[in-house]
Amino acid sequence: AISEGHFVAFIHHENKLFDILDYINRNEVGTKITLVHCPSNEGKDDFEDIKNAIPVMQAAGAFAHFKIELKLYKEEFGPEMISKISKDLDIPKNRIMIGSIHNEHPYDYDDLGGVRIIV
Repeated sequence: AISEGHFVAFIHHENKLFDILDYINRNEVGTKITLVHCPSNEGKDDFEDIKNAIPVMQAAGAFAHFKIELKLYKEEFGPEMISKISKDLDIPKNRIMIGSIHNEHPYDYDDLGGVRIIV
């Protein structure tokens, strides 16, 4: 059961895809990965780019052993979203990973309930 561990990672841009999967590959034991994308208000939505990059990367042999699912949530990222994902996917918050939060967010890491920060 440990080797089939489930992890969740929030992803905003496709240029972070390799880094997120590489981090999980090097540091965790598990093969089920759910990537969660919450579009920002910054303009371009990278969901389709992320979606298209996953099979290309895996076909090239990168992280082919991962079972990757990409989910789109059209809700704002924040503490409520973390709780929703944890409940929806029945996964502890310490198996949810995020990158850095931006200065414009009205909360800090402690408000996110124990998620793991990867850079």
